[in-house]
Amino acid sequence: MKKLTRSQGQLLMKLVDRETNSSSYHIIDAFMGSFKAWSYNLFAGLFGNSLKIRYNRYGEDRDIERVCILVERGDI
Repeated sequence: MKKLTRSQGQLLMKLVDRETNSSSYHIIDAFMGSFKAWSYNLFAGLFGNSLKIRYNRYGEDRDIERVCILVERGDI
């Protein structure tokens, strides 16, 4: 996780949201508490990310959704 690029981290957060239907911020908040979630989100913000981003399968993330469906069907 430490060696992910910015775009890989964003993709990972979106895929986690896709599978759990919950943002990374809310998952961290539930397991580690509000302060850690806030501080991790602040740290992510320093690098231009946000833990609160949500997955939008019909909007900006439709290409990711296509690839995920192809992988789930076994075509890729």
